[in-house]
Order: sequence, then structure tokens, then C-alpha cells
Amino acid sequence: RALALTVVLDCSGSMAGDSIEAARRAVGRVLESLDPRDRIGLLRFGSTHHWETEGLVPASRDYLTRLR
Repeated sequence: RALALTVVLDCSGSMAGDSIEAARRAVGRVLESLDPRDRIGLLRFGSTHHWETEGLVPASRDYLTRLR
């Protein structure tokens, strides 16, 4: 069964240093675990928000490489 996943990543000032690095590693591990049948959405937020994807997109290796 394919997975539909939206990742919300806190990039605010409170995430400086070790916290943001830990979050990046965690997101990287999540991305590595996805199958090409899965779909992923990625939202970064801080003082504003920014979607890195347009809705849920297929978790192709090329697209996951761009998200990393």
C-alpha cells in the first residue's frame, strides 16, 4: 500500500544549531525510506511558510534528491 505523507519542517530561529541539523537528518531518513509508489509533500515554516512541493508528489528518486 502506497503512503501519502506531508512533512512539516520547523526552520524558525529556535531551531538553530543542533536542532535544525537533527531535523534535517530525520527528514533525510524519512525520505530514504520512501518507495517510488509513495507520495510526499514538504512544508518549511519559520516567520513565513514555503511549500517545497506542489501538493503530494510521487517519491521518485530524482525528486527526493532535489528535496534533500
